[in-house]
Amino acid sequence: VLHLLNDDFNGCHELVQTQEGNPYSDHLHSIAHKREPDYWNFKYWIERFSHEHLPEIYSPGGTITQAKQEMEKFVDAVQIVETSGKGVTDHEKRQWEETTTLAIIPIDLE
Repeated sequence: VLHLLNDDFNGCHELVQTQEGNPYSDHLHSIAHKREPDYWNFKYWIERFSHEHLPEIYSPGGTITQAKQEMEKFVDAVQIVETSGKGVTDHEKRQWEETTTLAIIPIDLE
């Protein structure tokens, strides 16, 4: 997560590839692809992992399935923003919230 918070997508990508199969690492892997941007690969990784914190991050009070649907909707919205240039600040804020929440989860688990 610290790599993503510092916009080090390559460092994050290299690290999570060594931990493939770990749901938390696979989640970070998907986000690294979203931020590159490699949206198709982001969606590929969404299908490859699941963990109990997805609803907390993407659809509070919802299910893991709903959270994954929200993740896909968000990346679709990011693609639109990328081409239109409208709404960049809002999407950057949402992305920051996503990443900082991911940083807090392992701390809360201890």
